[in-house]
Amino acid sequence: MGRVRRSAVGITLAVLAFALVSSEFACAQDQVEGRRGATTSSTGQFIVFGTIPGARVEMATLAEEVRTDLLRLLQEPKMRWAIPIGIEMLPGDDSDGGVRTTIEAVEGSGYRIRVFTKPGKAMTDRALREATTKALLVEVALRRLDVDELKEGELLPEWLWRGTYEAMELRRNPEKVELFRVMIADGEFLSVGDLISKPYAERTPVGRRLYEASSGALILTLLNQINGPMRFLQMIREAPLFHADPEQMIKRSFQNIEINAKGLEKWWALQVVELAKPEVRDFWTPEESSERIRSAMRLIFEIPESGEDPAKIRDISVENFSDIPDEKIRRKAIAGARKRLGDLISKVHPAYRDIVEDLVGGYSGLLNEEETALERIRSIGSDMDSMSARLADIGDYLNWTEVLNASDGDNLRMFDSFFNVLRDSQKERTQRSDEISVYLDGLQKEFE
Repeated sequence: MGRVRRSAVGITLAVLAFALVSSEFACAQDQVEGRRGATTSSTGQFIVFGTIPGARVEMATLAEEVRTDLLRLLQEPKMRWAIPIGIEMLPGDDSDGGVRTTIEAVEGSGYRIRVFTKPGKAMTDRALREATTKALLVEVALRRLDVDELKEGELLPEWLWRGTYEAMELRRNPEKVELFRVMIADGEFLSVGDLISKPYAERTPVGRRLYEASSGALILTLLNQINGPMRFLQMIREAPLFHADPEQMIKRSFQNIEINAKGLEKWWALQVVELAKPEVRDFWTPEESSERIRSAMRLIFEIPESGEDPAKIRDISVENFSDIPDEKIRRKAIAGARKRLGDLISKVHPAYRDIVEDLVGGYSGLLNEEETALERIRSIGSDMDSMSARLADIGDYLNWTEVLNASDGDNLRMFDSFFNVLRDSQKERTQRSDEISVYLDGLQKEFE
């Protein structure tokens, strides 16, 4: 596993597939074509195959959520996709099920990236998100490569895709930061050298968790460098070509840092300490909270397939909920939005928690067909806009207050002119006695 195999029918890249308990899982790949429905996600990148329409919608929604989190992490919210990703939802059986990602290069038709899922205790939310993250990263790595350019070896190193997933989780779920506090308290976090020198599979369960958290901190460290997101994307795109050792791989894209105690180790250690601070990432920022709430408020539903066209996912504003003609589909879309909003309560900025709770109540009203429910949701949305504006003003005020009350250290020399004018304006003014000044003072008193 993790190697490129050449055969008469093409090249199979079994680089990211992880073993499932059931040996029948892989065999089922050849049985799914032609007798299952298909649903295309909202961006069109994911095509979900399965027998249950509702399950396909949920899977497509989860995949799009992972995609959004990845693009937000890379600061590329409008980046377009090039290679579609298929998600095959296999029927359950007596096995533990699981999730598997496969990449196949087919001569004359580019690459085929697929995620296979089978219900069971091994098919967890984490496994689904990990597999989708890997598929998305591989798509970025392969979109500009011809099959003939690929070399023997792994497409992406494990620390890279696992670290990316963990970095996304840290941004998505602020409660994850608790692990870093424990790591700092116990002195158990891994050095960069330890992180990239020993494979994940060879570690103990505790060691694997440390590996996951440490690799996430390493990815965040790289992204926080100057032009970090751009360099990180470059590293992903070059990974299948060079298969360099981790240190060389990082140095090639991040030439301004060294992997030693004075270079990347220092940056990485500071990142871990920063993540461990009690106030860091306990909840999302006001801007991110507002963005996530707005996204969760939208109604997501499936338009049934028509002829040869697969079913498609639609994403509309709750204002237009009556545009969904089928009552069952409409109610399911509203219930899905209500659930997504409920999941945000513990993660949003505290100022937004009452708003989210009110929105959950508003969507419950829509489900109960209350006449005032939509107007209530509009009013809550307006309150959220006002809250966002106030929090932005507070942020600006606090920033200026920090500057005005800071000392004149070297780090504030750029504000010297501002401070000089401020001090000058606060000085007592002597009364001028020339004729013009006396005349102007008299006029001013008349208007006071």
